[in-house]
Amino acid sequence: MGDEITAVEQDEKTDEATEVDTAEAKPKEAATDEFTPITTQEELNKIISARVKREKAKTAAAIKRAETAEGLVAEKDALLAEKDAEKDLATWKAEAAKKNGVPAELLRGETKEELEAHAEELAKFVAPATPVVTGDGEQPSTGGKPDPWADLAASVFGRD
Repeated sequence: MGDEITAVEQDEKTDEATEVDTAEAKPKEAATDEFTPITTQEELNKIISARVKREKAKTAAAIKRAETAEGLVAEKDALLAEKDAEKDLATWKAEAAKKNGVPAELLRGETKEELEAHAEELAKFVAPATPVVTGDGEQPSTGGKPDPWADLAASVFGRD
């Protein structure tokens, strides 16, 4: 019984045998379309071996596709996180620049706190864009004392 297969075992293996190439499933001398029963353990081993190889190849391909998909998802997530970080950084720069009256292009830092601290430091060195005029736009007073330079300028330019 070692080399022969029972009818039940043969029925179970029929599905596998039909998937195997014709050359592997049938002896070389039987090249007809009729089913040839498996009569030796060697034939069965060949069929099973071929099936196992195909399944291993399918499994390896599926694993490779899964790894590729995981890599693509991770890459996509990293790109989205980078874009979000860039957007946040631009927003923080604009807020700090507006609050401290400095150009956003000059600000350096990676966090909101770093950007605000840098903006405050730069604000100390930035002169106001327009001069500050106090009063109603009149000439500043000299405290009641005559200005010798004003008298000289008036005499040179003919003004009183």
